[in-house]
Amino acid sequence: MGTRLMTRMGGGTAVEMTREELRADIEGGVAAAVKRAKVPPLDDDEAAHLLDIFASQERMTGVRAGDEVVLSCDGTMSLRASRLDALADAEDVVGGDLCELAQPDYSYKAVKTVVPSEQRLMQEAQYRLTIPVQYGAQADLGRYSKPDGPCPNWSQLFGDFLSLPSTYAHMREQSQPRVMDRRVREEWAADGATDMYERARRRACEILESHEPPAIDEEVKRRMRAAVEQADRERGS
Repeated sequence: MGTRLMTRMGGGTAVEMTREELRADIEGGVAAAVKRAKVPPLDDDEAAHLLDIFASQERMTGVRAGDEVVLSCDGTMSLRASRLDALADAEDVVGGDLCELAQPDYSYKAVKTVVPSEQRLMQEAQYRLTIPVQYGAQADLGRYSKPDGPCPNWSQLFGDFLSLPSTYAHMREQSQPRVMDRRVREEWAADGATDMYERARRRACEILESHEPPAIDEEVKRRMRAAVEQADRERGS
């Protein structure tokens, strides 16, 4: 049996695994990604590079100069510090290039009751940090909780929602902005370098000129008429 090496799972939990177990885990993850996300598999060199990283016993792991990527810190919150301090840690300690201010109750329903205080915090974050700060909340948490989703309470999802079947079922529907531009700067500049206000104005004009209400299914119409007729009978109309 090979030497057991200390490594960490995606959530940060420390575990001990052999190189053979790590290799099998990487191969299983690649196979799952190919099947679920319809992405090409890693080649042998890429898989071997990941294995070297996960098997390293050094306390710090880095990349070669020129191979850096943008590091975003989504859901930047901490129970051991204020939210602003957690954002500062994301910038100064983690080295993030983008961070997120958010409520622990990560839903629009909760956030809309505390908008003024959240605006103040966002303003302070903008003053304090150099890296961009985005605000995070989710409109569709209902997809993950009953009756539409698998969990009795959506708060149980944190740390585990990526493994749920409903996440894979809806993952291609998430994060598809029509106004925010996520392209690289060169593509954005070549396409006119428009700001968000201009893109929103153009989108509003398109909607006003071309929008048509979606057709209602005949079965839905029948049920709506039946509900109205039932209400009329109950009122004696």
